[in-house]
Amino acid sequence: MAILRTYDDNEDILRDLKRCLENLRGWGIPIVPTSRFVRYAERMEQLMARPLGIASPAEIQQLQFDIREIDELIAIVDSFPKGPGEVARERLELVVTGSEDPDSETTSVGRDAQWELYLRALLRRADIPAALGNPDVLARVLKTEVPIEAKRPKTEKRLDDRLRKGVSQLEANGVPGVVALSLDRAIREGRGVLHGPTVPAVEEGVASLLHELVIRQLRNIVARVQGRPILGLIFHARLPTWIDGAEQMRLVTVTHIEVVSLRENTKLILDRLITGLNKA
Repeated sequence: MAILRTYDDNEDILRDLKRCLENLRGWGIPIVPTSRFVRYAERMEQLMARPLGIASPAEIQQLQFDIREIDELIAIVDSFPKGPGEVARERLELVVTGSEDPDSETTSVGRDAQWELYLRALLRRADIPAALGNPDVLARVLKTEVPIEAKRPKTEKRLDDRLRKGVSQLEANGVPGVVALSLDRAIREGRGVLHGPTVPAVEEGVASLLHELVIRQLRNIVARVQGRPILGLIFHARLPTWIDGAEQMRLVTVTHIEVVSLRENTKLILDRLITGLNKA
């Protein structure tokens, strides 16, 4: 299932970003002038100040990826109406670091923490209680505690390594759980923004990229999880896309889940997870 988010008014998202940065400062999270989110705000202001909003194709593409990052930060900050606890604060301090462009990362700790926090925010938005810690996220689904290890392979080749790490962490905890893999980077690997003539076309395009990657890696995935304490796997991808001729960008989110365990209540638990994530 794909979820669309449309931004036609940059003023709204810029206002929300500034509000979130103020909230973070109020929580004691240091925001340095070189923070990637400060730079996103500056870029948006510069583009909006131009006559008729004129921008080059490269600037428009950069803006699309900036907006994806901003949108996730807004969801994360808004998921803490009473402010973050100690564990969340440590992760938030990491989120505001890192390179501006996800394709030029020299270290991934900022966006890795962002995925953990964003996953928690999506679950809570779906009325699924979720807390940060060890495991990365602990969700309570149908009165059952479900540990989730959140991993973010930067390339398709790294998927097996990140899955191995998540499986090992669940084994160490001794409780069957879920590995949630963000495939934003892995399914594009420098391909740029996905274009399409219609909304259904870009939805299908992102879904196809994700499903094709899973199929290509299926043999490795099965070998990695077989006989291990894994309830299931979540594959999640969120890409900016462009509707040709409509002059609109769309953030398309696709979530795919694989049931691994044959336990009686596993499918019910995973169905609740996937339903919640698709509605969030």
